[in-house]
Amino acid sequence: MMLVVKHVLAGQRLYDDVLTAYGPIYFLYKWLVHGLLGAALTHDIVGLNAIGAQLATGVAAAIATFGVTGSLLLGAVAQILVTFHLVTVRWEPGHPQELAGLLTMLMVALPSIAPVRSPTRLAVGLGLLAAALTMIKVNLGVFAGLAVWMALLSLAPSARASTALRVISSAGIVALPWPFMWTLMGAPATQHFAATQTAALTALLLMARPQPGWSSGLRAPLVLIAAWAAGVMLTVLAMVFLGTSVPALLDSLILSPWRMSSLFIYMPPGYFGSALAGAVGAGGR
Repeated sequence: MMLVVKHVLAGQRLYDDVLTAYGPIYFLYKWLVHGLLGAALTHDIVGLNAIGAQLATGVAAAIATFGVTGSLLLGAVAQILVTFHLVTVRWEPGHPQELAGLLTMLMVALPSIAPVRSPTRLAVGLGLLAAALTMIKVNLGVFAGLAVWMALLSLAPSARASTALRVISSAGIVALPWPFMWTLMGAPATQHFAATQTAALTALLLMARPQPGWSSGLRAPLVLIAAWAAGVMLTVLAMVFLGTSVPALLDSLILSPWRMSSLFIYMPPGYFGSALAGAVGAGGR
């Protein structure tokens, strides 16, 4: 990753001249650190940067927990647990996961500190964070954005339009693991993985209920989608302006990772047959 960043900082075009499967927001982050701020691109600086991201993610977890519970003790516990859990960030310094993890935790923290009477502004912030994640790693951004979409839908008052959107979205998300893993669906481990995820998603969706005190209706979910799409589009336009071609961008961020499962895959010799247990749990819920 340091070599890729070095080439980009030297002026070579992302995805046309420099091949990588990670999105441009990561390289913007690296440009801010090593370009604008002038920090040397060395192993020591990259390692310190990773530690900073790890600590910042723990702080975001503490803010999220304190915002929900009002307990400083639980906030401190969350900070310690998350910080130590992210030890892999220090094992792989410079990997885009350090920025992606921080942005993901900020998505959790933002609603806990945002004013309750500003759902539209909150949706804009969450949409831009989802866009940034999408432009680091597409699948992570899509999954995080869908999670926020469902959360905002669960807060919309029950009405014909919101109920229809919840039903359609729930059906799509429950079915998502199967087309996503389709190329490997011939293996028993993949079948059990998809079935387990479907059961877990079903249980989570059954827990979602319309909540009182939320007056934005469908405005917040729709604003989320608009901000998400706008953030992605602005990033793509910026890359085109900097010389990246659209075919190279599409191939690097979407098509090439999608082909990866047909080029390299490690299938474990055994698997934990948890699909039945997951189905029982979802049914019990």
